[in-house]
Amino acid sequence: MVATPVTAIRTGTCPHGLPPGACPMCNGGGGGAQRKADFSAKPGEMSWSQCAAIGAFLKAQQMARAQREADLQPAPQVSFQAAMQNAAAKTAVITQFIAQNFPPVIAKPVNFILTKAVELPQRVFNFVSAKFVDISDKLVALKGELKAALKEKTEKFLEKAKKLFASWLNEEDEPRLAPVSASENGKGGAQ
Repeated sequence: MVATPVTAIRTGTCPHGLPPGACPMCNGGGGGAQRKADFSAKPGEMSWSQCAAIGAFLKAQQMARAQREADLQPAPQVSFQAAMQNAAAKTAVITQFIAQNFPPVIAKPVNFILTKAVELPQRVFNFVSAKFVDISDKLVALKGELKAALKEKTEKFLEKAKKLFASWLNEEDEPRLAPVSASENGKGGAQ
């Protein structure tokens, strides 16, 4: 049998073996200590609550500033539309240059390809946008139906609960009959 070595208890330490002030359990950091450490703010210093409130305020202020900057940026759809219009204008200039400087045998196919190359992304974008609009309309309708159904079910439940509580309260409000004494009943007492 092997004996487990036992360390001697050192004087001037906490029950956990750490020097005074170094133990998180004894200083209120956890572990169910009997006394809590005093973390109150000293004169001229902020408390933890004040620091947290100021930090939350600064974070909210920073997020609001970032949101305002994001609101100033054009939406991706708008920037895409502008880029497509810019590409269409440049394509028109190029097709006009090709039509003027090349024979029709070369100019017509090149112009056709350039025109289709600009129109295709625009068509795809319009199709996808239309589908997103349809999907969002369907989701809004579904949300409305779900909200109405939940409201109906909630009202029915509340109605049943009111009836149940009303019947329960009415039973408590009814006066209870006092037991009839033998003298009032005429069967007992001195005759």
